[in-house]
Amino acid sequence: MALSKSLKVLTSAYGVLYVLFILSGQYGDSPHEPLVVHILFVVFLVGYLTVWKNEIYGGLIFVLWWIGTWYLGLSVVEHDRGASVVMGFPLFVIAILFLVSGYRRRRSEG
Repeated sequence: MALSKSLKVLTSAYGVLYVLFILSGQYGDSPHEPLVVHILFVVFLVGYLTVWKNEIYGGLIFVLWWIGTWYLGLSVVEHDRGASVVMGFPLFVIAILFLVSGYRRRRSEG
């Protein structure tokens, strides 16, 4: 239970930084990059809201979000190609920990 609360606090802190990044509007020169960045932000928000109700589904959404950052980094951006993957890695680790926490909770309840 304490792990779950800690992960939610870390995800909230990551979300605040993510909002600041979105508000800055500093996401490159590619014509498709702002669209992909905003779509990924919506996926993050869906994952964030989901993780409060179901850690496993929320963790899976965050993993899908991280896969999206790979797409962004490898296919869309023209400069700093690996930046999105590196900046998204902490949330990927949190997603894995949400999955572990959710499965542990499910096993202890079942």
